[in-house]
Amino acid sequence: MMINLKKWVILSSLGFSLSGALFANPLADGTSDCGVPVCDVRATIDAVSALDANKRGEYALKLQADFKKEKNPEVLENLYVYGKELRDLYQTLMDRNGDDEWIFRAANDFVSGVILNLTRYSDFDAGKFSTYYQELAGQSSRYNMIAFWVAKVDNIEDATILNDLSIFARNARAYSLKVEDEDWVPREATSLLIKVTEKLMLLDPVHEGQYELKVKATGARVGKYELDQMTIVQSCLDGTLQVSFVNSEYSYQGFLFKEAELIGNIISGKTINALGQSAALELTFDRSTGNVQGTIETTLATLNFTGQQMISTRDAFMGVTPYKMSEEDILGRLRGTWGDLDGYFLIKRFKEYIYTATFVSEEDQVIVHFRGKFFEKSGVLSLSSESGIKVVMSLRNIDDKLRWRGYSFSVKGSGALRVRLRPIKK
Repeated sequence: MMINLKKWVILSSLGFSLSGALFANPLADGTSDCGVPVCDVRATIDAVSALDANKRGEYALKLQADFKKEKNPEVLENLYVYGKELRDLYQTLMDRNGDDEWIFRAANDFVSGVILNLTRYSDFDAGKFSTYYQELAGQSSRYNMIAFWVAKVDNIEDATILNDLSIFARNARAYSLKVEDEDWVPREATSLLIKVTEKLMLLDPVHEGQYELKVKATGARVGKYELDQMTIVQSCLDGTLQVSFVNSEYSYQGFLFKEAELIGNIISGKTINALGQSAALELTFDRSTGNVQGTIETTLATLNFTGQQMISTRDAFMGVTPYKMSEEDILGRLRGTWGDLDGYFLIKRFKEYIYTATFVSEEDQVIVHFRGKFFEKSGVLSLSSESGIKVVMSLRNIDDKLRWRGYSFSVKGSGALRVRLRPIKK
């Protein structure tokens, strides 16, 4: 019977005789027998327990070296399950027998290496990756896990993955703060969260739209009218995020936060007004349900609110484009209706990737100027006016006809208007 020479050398170096090791030895690499390195976790742990302290340390160091560059998710998952058991064993033996710390550290570093590779070569899962993060050995490993994904964000075009990354970044930051990592670790998690948020604002602007609110106000004065609607607009002009609160019946605007900030699922903003009422806003929103809750605080009152999204610009990004689109699909006149107005959008490009549009109603009764962006992959045209109007529409195949469909809404008004346009004839 022939025996693999490499396997014999490994087993011999760990103190096992050839006759007792052969293929049945649980410390041997089981890939040829069961497809993964560790065929029987329990039996392998028992075999490691029988080694003396120095051999256990050498064994863990060899595992590190052998699987440092492993990329196969199935193999990594097997090593992850085994590695956690191995690490627990080494911890127990160090506490009970007084093993040198380097022996435990070797096992701990092996597990961290496996985890880091799992987070690089397996499908992203916010829950799993958050758990992996907490199981890493030390703040340097945690930083490396975050930094890897910071470098990847620019090349990710899948909104689902970006949403998961946002959840992971928040969880990672919270954990690093909890265990008192040095500032540079949670700061890197914040950097990841900011980069992911900026990308999501372009690919999946679910936060943008109109919300129906229920407001509970306390304080000396809470305003002239009850506020029941919130509008969130991302300007195509300068990128600023604007949040307004209005009374829909009278189109009365109670608050306007012109330069709000969005990080993850939290929007915050302040308005400082020497002539009127200053205020601070903080709200959270659920990307999957459209629910929001938050607080507006002024010197005279506190307004706590909850709400539900009624219209989202995400709707325009849903569906698929009818064909591979280019700017030729938008440059020119798009004729149709905007609300109850017949007319057309005339669109030109004066600078690369920046598009200028003007809506002209029939008989030139209404003229509104816009600037915006075109997302070729999703077939979405997004436009903003200086007065705070946002128009978002997409080209889709509707009942076997190509049509531009979308909505417009404004930080100053309370309602949304439908946009229905015909495509440019080629």
